[in-house]
Amino acid sequence: MCYLAASQRWVDEFEIDDLESIIGRSHYELFPDLPLHLKQSHQRGFAGLVQKCEEDKLIYPDGSQQWFRWEVHPWYANKQN
Repeated sequence: MCYLAASQRWVDEFEIDDLESIIGRSHYELFPDLPLHLKQSHQRGFAGLVQKCEEDKLIYPDGSQQWFRWEVHPWYANKQN
């Protein structure tokens, strides 16, 4: 699951150094301590299910917390013959 694009707002919200530094990198590389329930939601999205949560919390290794909402949608590439 590598980044193709991201908004500047997303980069700012998650305190990423800069937008260009994440393109091509894995989401799990940027967030190695991602909780299991989020990884499972990604897998369900890959299987074609929409997942969302209106209120979730990340707890970082330094003890800081971040509240956020999220959605996972399947992405279907346009297959041309």
